[in-house]
Amino acid sequence: MKTMKKKLDKIILLAIVGVIFATSIGYSALNSKLMISGNLTYRPDQEIRVTGFFQKGTTSNMTVEYADYSKKEVKLGFTPSATTATVTYEVTVQNKSNSPYVISEITKSGSADVTYTLGDYKIGQGLGKNSSTTFTITFKYNVSSLPQNRAQATELTFTFVKPYAEILKYNNKNSGTSCTNVQCALDELYEKLR
Repeated sequence: MKTMKKKLDKIILLAIVGVIFATSIGYSALNSKLMISGNLTYRPDQEIRVTGFFQKGTTSNMTVEYADYSKKEVKLGFTPSATTATVTYEVTVQNKSNSPYVISEITKSGSADVTYTLGDYKIGQGLGKNSSTTFTITFKYNVSSLPQNRAQATELTFTFVKPYAEILKYNNKNSGTSCTNVQCALDELYEKLR
C-alpha cells in the first residue's frame, strides 16, 4: 500500500511540474512582446578616449542625478542643496596609439554657475603612448542664493591632439627671446641663422 501511495505521489508531482512547464512554454509562445529593461552603452574602440568617469569620495551639499562619459566628453547632472556644493570625479583617459597625445583644451558647456578644477593633470601635459592616465575633476557650484529650479547640468569636452611645436611651452629665461612656445623659438633661431 505504501509503495502504491509513493508511486501516486510521484505521478501527481510529475503532473504538476508538467502542467507548469507546459503553461510556461505556451505563454512564452503566445506572448508577442519581449520586455527588456536597463541601459545599453556601446563604446567604440578608439586610439584615445575617455574610458572611465567615477565619483571619488563623497559629495558636499548635492545629489548627483547622473554621470556619464563618451569618447571625449564627461557629463554631470546634479541638484545642489546649498549655495556651495562640490563633487570630485576621477577621469581615466586611455591612449592605445603608438604616439603621445595631449589634452590641448577643455570646453565647458551647460550651467554657468558650475566651475571645475583639474587635479593631477595640466592642460598640455603628455598622455603617454600605449598607456592610460587618471586625474581628478572637482565640480563646484557657487551662487549667492539657491534658485527655485536647482537642477544643474554641465559637460566637459576634451580636445585630444598629438603634440606639435605651437602647443609645447618654452622656457625663455635664458634665451633672451620673448617666445613662450617651441615653434616661436625655432622660428626665431632659424631667422638668426639665416
